[in-house]
Amino acid sequence: MLGGANGKTGPVWFYFLYHMFRRFALLLFLCALALGGGVPKLSPSVQAHALVPEPRIGPPTACLRRPAFIARFKVQGDVFIDMDLNGPVLRWQGPTGPRAYQPPNWLIAGNTAGETLDRDGNIYVFSAPYINLERNPPWKQNYLYRIGSRTGLMSLFMKLPTEHPPTTANPFGIMGLAYDCDTHSLYVSSVAGSSYDHERGRIFQIDLTRRVIRDVLPGKDAFGLMVYRGSKDKRLYFGSARESGIWSIPLDEEGGFRGEPRLAFRLTDAPGGQDERAMRILFPQPQMMEVVAIPFFYSLRVSYDAAGRNYRYRYDPRTDQWRFQQVQVRQP
Repeated sequence: MLGGANGKTGPVWFYFLYHMFRRFALLLFLCALALGGGVPKLSPSVQAHALVPEPRIGPPTACLRRPAFIARFKVQGDVFIDMDLNGPVLRWQGPTGPRAYQPPNWLIAGNTAGETLDRDGNIYVFSAPYINLERNPPWKQNYLYRIGSRTGLMSLFMKLPTEHPPTTANPFGIMGLAYDCDTHSLYVSSVAGSSYDHERGRIFQIDLTRRVIRDVLPGKDAFGLMVYRGSKDKRLYFGSARESGIWSIPLDEEGGFRGEPRLAFRLTDAPGGQDERAMRILFPQPQMMEVVAIPFFYSLRVSYDAAGRNYRYRYDPRTDQWRFQQVQVRQP
């Protein structure tokens, strides 16, 4: 993510990060569609969660909906969004074989990564460099894009500000997205402007109704993030990009940040845990957190055969804490 002491970046890291974003983008998108009740052939547990009222404890994501434009393709099975080298691609299994959809309009963002849905079925993605900066120059680091639910067209949704001008030493900007059904807010983590020595990242709360930045948590380089309602309050959880910690900050009734971030746990403290970073934070069940982690060091030198890990934690509502369950090595 950040340039090393010499300010140089390694193309191996670009490949690895892009590969991991692409792999887990499929999983997150499918989970979001499932919660919206728009995808057939769901597992019984997911079907039940999609049909019953949202529990008080758990992620506020029950309102997520499948994009309306997908209906024109008369898809009968699962639908995936794949982060192709040229941008997002919609994929599904047709009656005669695999089908894909990528209109020319979806190429305007260059290389993209990550995605999330909102209650109307809009898709949000962000620019992310791959191999080099030819299609994603530093000044596009903090560009957030939206694919309209009804039109299926991509457009630039917002240019997020940076504390420090972007440079080629740190080619990354937006790193994570999370949506909150309660407040119709989109949370965006960005490391734009950060350097090896200075943590200048920000986490933004965007009011999607008014299309404005409502609140900012400064001085935080974060990867994956997700909103969660616990037994005491609602919090935004986020993984640090500088160490293995999973942190959280309380949210007010309008989704703004209040108080100070609190450490939930560190991946290095788990049995078998490693010094990795939380690229994704998922909640496969209302009281279970899964952290999709990758190895990351400021040298930006990550080998092709590096394997990340998935960490699982169980929420204890009595103590408002997360208890380690298991860790699984994920092959590259």
